[in-house]
Amino acid sequence: LKVNPNVKSKRFSKKVALITVKTNLNGTIKVPVANDKALFLKQFLRQILITPVIKSVELDMTVGPASATLNSNYMHFDNVSHPLSPQNVLVTSNATIPNFIPLYDFLLSQNAPGTTIPISTFYNGYYILFFFSDDGGSLNTSHVYRGLNGLSQPTKNTMLVFASANDATATHEFIHTANLPHSFSAYEASKFAKFTYEPHFTDNI
Repeated sequence: LKVNPNVKSKRFSKKVALITVKTNLNGTIKVPVANDKALFLKQFLRQILITPVIKSVELDMTVGPASATLNSNYMHFDNVSHPLSPQNVLVTSNATIPNFIPLYDFLLSQNAPGTTIPISTFYNGYYILFFFSDDGGSLNTSHVYRGLNGLSQPTKNTMLVFASANDATATHEFIHTANLPHSFSAYEASKFAKFTYEPHFTDNI
């Protein structure tokens, strides 16, 4: 086990596009606050020897054709904890639904604010982090919805963070995007965990 000191010379710099998504899903405009999110991201990533170089922008999804698509297709829970109608299939992870569009692909296809270039192209080489002030979730292959704090898509260097997230969620998803899984986890939480905690075993960490 090699432990490096947390000093400037040992840290790596990573470019991060922090994109707050302005929405109007239920007749109420919501805009995440970027400053506090950038502060926590810097604080936690520096603990693992990463210095994020953050560019913060707002993606306005309250106007235009893309706004109408988002409003009519975004899947989340309503106030009585039931999923919205089945035709709402713009969610965060793949499911066997006709015309299914993952939310991260939809967002990456939008033009970067102030440009006519898709976000995926404009921020090539960045870790792209979308923040919502709305709840979000995913559908499994049985079309069962579950709420999520956040989601990562390592092949696209993209993360989504929702309203239920805590201060550490963005960093948690960032590390997943860097291809670190839940290495240590109870089997009930992740059957794919490489190491599983078991009570009363001497090789637990």
